Amino acid sequence: MKVAKIFQSGGSQAVRIPKECRFEGDSVQCKKVGSALILFPEKGSWDILFEACGEFSAEIFKDRYQPPATRRESMDL
Repeated sequence: MKVAKIFQSGGSQAVRIPKECRFEGDSVQCKKVGSALILFPEKGSWDILFEACGEFSAEIFKDRYQPPATRRESMDL
């Protein structure tokens, strides 16, 4: 894991990101989760999800057990 330096820039806190962790563009999305701060590229979150899904091989569900579908009565609403 890389360490990033925190410093003051005007009245704001800033983070100097290590070269190997740099983002493209000039802004990122950020989300605070507990005491952690997560930075995302500004491109759409859906794009990030779809790119990540492409990293899985076709073998990922090979050994997954899928139970048969159950027949249920319809609901009269």
